[in-house]
Amino acid sequence: MKILVSVSKMNTKLTIVFILLNLLGFSNISNAQNVNIPDAIFKALLVGNPLINTNGDAEIQDTEAMAFAGTIDVHYQEIYDLTGIEAFRNLKVLDCSECKLSNLELSRNTSLMILNCMINSIKSLNVSDLVLLTELNCGYCQLVNLDISANTTLVKLNCSANNLITNLDVSKNTSLEELGCYNNLLTSLDVSKNTSLKYLDCKFNPLTSLDVSKNKSLNYLDCAWNHLTNLNVSANTALNDLRCYLNQLVSLDLSANQALNTLECNNNYLTSLDVSSNVALWTLSCGNNQLTNLDVSSNVALWGLSCENNQLTSLDLSANIVLTGLDCTNNLLTNLNDKNGNNHSCRFIRAENNPGLKCIQVDNALYSNDNWSSRIDPWATFNETCTVGVDNISQTEVNIFPNPSNGIFTISGLPMGALCIDIYNVLGEIVYSKNSTQTVSNIDISNSPKGMYFVKISDGMKVHTTKIEIK
Repeated sequence: MKILVSVSKMNTKLTIVFILLNLLGFSNISNAQNVNIPDAIFKALLVGNPLINTNGDAEIQDTEAMAFAGTIDVHYQEIYDLTGIEAFRNLKVLDCSECKLSNLELSRNTSLMILNCMINSIKSLNVSDLVLLTELNCGYCQLVNLDISANTTLVKLNCSANNLITNLDVSKNTSLEELGCYNNLLTSLDVSKNTSLKYLDCKFNPLTSLDVSKNKSLNYLDCAWNHLTNLNVSANTALNDLRCYLNQLVSLDLSANQALNTLECNNNYLTSLDVSSNVALWTLSCGNNQLTNLDVSSNVALWGLSCENNQLTSLDLSANIVLTGLDCTNNLLTNLNDKNGNNHSCRFIRAENNPGLKCIQVDNALYSNDNWSSRIDPWATFNETCTVGVDNISQTEVNIFPNPSNGIFTISGLPMGALCIDIYNVLGEIVYSKNSTQTVSNIDISNSPKGMYFVKISDGMKVHTTKIEIK
């Protein structure tokens, strides 16, 4: 009997305890601990991760979320909502790139160090509470503004291809080593405080100036597709990759960049280019400029050269013993020496639209004809030895005006004697031919389509070539 009374009293006490818990709102304790995760795919991925769902049930409890201090990688999933991520207070890495997100709230994930949310439809991103963040990749979203002033530990930032960011302040991010901000609407970019910067990609912006004099550790710079008229890289002695094509540069001093191995400066207004100091250079793209001379004799490591659409009259590649690709189309070449002992390894040679180029010097004429004959003008030939005479005509005061023209123009300063004036289109087809003995000749090709043409003046032995644009 005494035992029964004792048990009865114990049950009464337990009943009282449960009543008190119920009054305090702690009934159904297990349900209260479940994290609300409305997105089915997101929830399934979390539940299916044994490092997160440690008890193996069909829910994620608050205690499980709080205990997890690793990586959540849900990239390339049909996830529209990341509600529930806030429970992971100790989360270190989140990759939700290439999902379907339009919103991302991370104010409670203050332990986050790496965030990759690129390729989403996120229009606003608040990272002010993520003070431990070292890497942020929010490219290819729809961000208009990005405030990273609180992220002083940031080492890598990519906010590229948002298309709408007009201002980016990185002055507080003094630890920044990599910055990608291409394809936005930046009109200015101050990186003077980012002295540790090694990688900068700011192409496809309307930048009119860029000062990288403080970035002495910089080894990669892509500032292509901007409005730069000047670029000083004299302080960037570690630079090995420079891409500044499609700007408005009229000069480029590379004498201090001896480590440079890739240079893309095509589509500018360069009239000269000195690469004699860049002995490590292995790729050079300088097409669509106004170069009249190009000396690559010091660049023995060069394996790719693109110098099309310039005004080069001579090109000597005999020292470029590892050259595997050449494009020198649309120039004024009368001399091309590609006899460097490596023609058998060369993948292609393009030398079309050089009206004055009759002979191309190579290692083996038969091999060159078999492999490259379709990429030279019909009047040009390959030979192991080419004799180049002095072009007396090119030394005269030959002048074409107006240039550009409407197709009617005058050639003056022609030397006395019998001359043949031929005009070719960019396909190498003769559109005009005339014999003359006059020092001035009037030309009319106004019926020809608009575009670039080549004027070849020959006295039967020597040739002068120049360009004329019809607008």
